[in-house]
Formats: sequence, structure tokens, C-alpha cells
Amino acid sequence: MTDKPKSFNDKLILEAYVHGAVNPEKRVGWVTVGQKNNLKGLKVLVQARLNNGDIIPAGSTAYLKEEYLHTSPSVKNILKCDTMPGEFILVNMNEVEFIAPPSGDAA
Repeated sequence: MTDKPKSFNDKLILEAYVHGAVNPEKRVGWVTVGQKNNLKGLKVLVQARLNNGDIIPAGSTAYLKEEYLHTSPSVKNILKCDTMPGEFILVNMNEVEFIAPPSGDAA
């Protein structure tokens, strides 16, 4: 085992989500909340091994429904750990719509 932290059990350790204002969006005569139709990408901070054996490398981007990010109590539970710098959130993989691999220096 390496000395780098890893995430298990289909949970991703992501950068903390910064809640913004609710964005109205006009659609064919109706005004809806823009977050209902948007995905938001959050950086994966720690490599994750999923239950199916797949590896999600640190530096990837996990895309989640912005509506989930605004309403989920787990997203509002911002965590800290003495072995990691900064704040983060834990998200179950079943809430992730897709993953983009790391790019640039993170790849």
C-alpha cells in the first residue's frame, strides 16, 4: 500500500462546493431554477477505488447535478482532516453523473 490516502466504498472525496445564488432561467414562458438543469464539476481530491474495481484518479472532475449540491445535507457537511489540507465533502458515487479524467499537470 502506498503512503497516499485513498477513498473506498464508492465514495469520492471532492473539493467543497461553494453555494451561490439561485439562478432563474426562462424557458418557453416559464421561469425555473437554473440549478435544476445544470451539472457542476468538482475536483476529486483523493484517488478512489470503486466497489467494481475501477480507479478514479485524484485531479479528475466529478460532475453532479447542481440541484443535488444545493439540497443534499451531506454536501453542506464540509469536512476537515489533519492529514489533508483544506476542506472537502464526501459524495456517494451514485450521485455522480460522469467523471472527466485529469488534464494538464494533474494527468
